[in-house]
Amino acid sequence: MTKPMAGHADGHQPLTGRPGPAARPTFSLHGPAMPAPAAPPAHVRAIKPLAGTRRDTVGLEATARLRVVARPPPPLRNGAEGRASAIVFCDGHFGGIDGKTANGLVRHSEKYQILSVIDSQKAGCDAGVVLGDEPNGIPIWRDLAAALEHAGGVPDYFIIGIAPASGMLSASERALVLHAMALGMNIVNGLHEFLTDDPEFLALSIAKGVTLCDVRKPSAKKDLHVFTGRLSEVTCPRIAVLGTDCAIAPRPPS
Repeated sequence: MTKPMAGHADGHQPLTGRPGPAARPTFSLHGPAMPAPAAPPAHVRAIKPLAGTRRDTVGLEATARLRVVARPPPPLRNGAEGRASAIVFCDGHFGGIDGKTANGLVRHSEKYQILSVIDSQKAGCDAGVVLGDEPNGIPIWRDLAAALEHAGGVPDYFIIGIAPASGMLSASERALVLHAMALGMNIVNGLHEFLTDDPEFLALSIAKGVTLCDVRKPSAKKDLHVFTGRLSEVTCPRIAVLGTDCAIAPRPPS
């Protein structure tokens, strides 16, 4: 497993910006009837309902229908083995070419403990089996509400695991990501659409104390450099790994 390149998930710091226009995403929290766990697992934070209504300082309204996490901003509480807990969104694409990010994270991740995958077309299946592997105990749920019921609380991260040809979020996907942020989840985004350049996402990240990580966004120009030749100083054996981009590109979020 290669380390993420500079500018990828491991190198990003929390980003803030100037609040943009107010927005109130709509998304149903009603999932399938599932028994609630006796007590929230250690790797997630408890959810508490928000009584009444209020307006955040940046003009974003929260209602009693949206459950918000009663917690301070990061540092985050990690999952098993020191990894951050995460839900991976891959609706309609898990196991396929456009689900390459989710496929790879389910098979192996040194940074995240994957709790579940969201894909309404494969709900009820084991993620490992869908990929043609052995069962791995990672369930697939039809929506975010069902995934949160399974987790027993709000995980650290919501990972966008789709890789459509457009590289952009649809209107419904955008609303879902905003909703995950409203619940207190940090976002990992591997698309070509940068959330940190979007005033609406920046405003909500400030209001909720969550982070946005645009995996594909280049580092600042001051941090870039040209080839220096230092590779010649490496004394261990070197193996050139060649490949193509597109459907079999690397998976830096893992």
